[in-house]
Amino acid sequence: MSCQRTARSGLPQPQRAAEATDRGRPRRPNRSASAGHRAIRPASSDGAHTPFTRPGYRSDERADCPHGKVEWIMKMYRSLWMVVPVLAVTSMLMAFSPLPAFAPALTDSEADGLAFMREEEKLAHDLYAALYDLYGLPVFSNIARSESTHMDAMLTLLEKHGLPDPAEGMPAGTFTDPTLQALYDDLLARGQESAEDALRVAALVEETDILDLQEHLAQTDQADITRTYQTLLQASGNHLRAFALQIERQTGDEYVPKLLDTSAYESLAGSTQARGLGAAMRGRRGGRLW
Repeated sequence: MSCQRTARSGLPQPQRAAEATDRGRPRRPNRSASAGHRAIRPASSDGAHTPFTRPGYRSDERADCPHGKVEWIMKMYRSLWMVVPVLAVTSMLMAFSPLPAFAPALTDSEADGLAFMREEEKLAHDLYAALYDLYGLPVFSNIARSESTHMDAMLTLLEKHGLPDPAEGMPAGTFTDPTLQALYDDLLARGQESAEDALRVAALVEETDILDLQEHLAQTDQADITRTYQTLLQASGNHLRAFALQIERQTGDEYVPKLLDTSAYESLAGSTQARGLGAAMRGRRGGRLW
């Protein structure tokens, strides 16, 4: 089918131009008859250009031809089908690929604090898991799972700042820090005496954890480390209160803290949160029982 452009009079452009000349009006250039803009016609056997491949074919001519419009739409769809999958794959890679994080240099005290807290959280996890195997108290298994999460949080900080993991490849109950190793052995032996002793040992671990976190918080101004320490501090306060309640149920006596000031513990017991303990706590690492 031929797709000639037609004027409002319905006549093809060449015929309309000829009529205008006959009437004495100036003849406008006949673009349809000029080189590269011949009237649209079907392809022939002599190799003539088809309406949609010949040189000089204008987009407005194609828009006037229903066949050209269909072909143009099909080309657009084919282009979209090539581009959309590429964009989808790129978006998925960007969503699931971790962005490189800028890790500022740490001081020696900050680096040592991360390594120490990584193993101290491991000590709490391994000890509670061993005590659960001995007594089957749910409080030990529940808090051991929480300590595992704390270990992962500390590992994330170590990896972010390019520091080695002191707990890598260490079996349960073994530690790189000799002080923590001796402490674990002592606490486990004391916890094996009775269920009450096991709960008191666990409460002592949480009190110590709170003091150590407060100490390391005072030694850093790194935002990521501060957020993690504060989260762990709040969790340790909740753990301490859980162990204290178990002790009170077994003995009938009110729990008396060993390391925290009485006012600090009372504030903790009233809110079951570990916020605001720093001002009421006594001592730092030197004030521990171990």
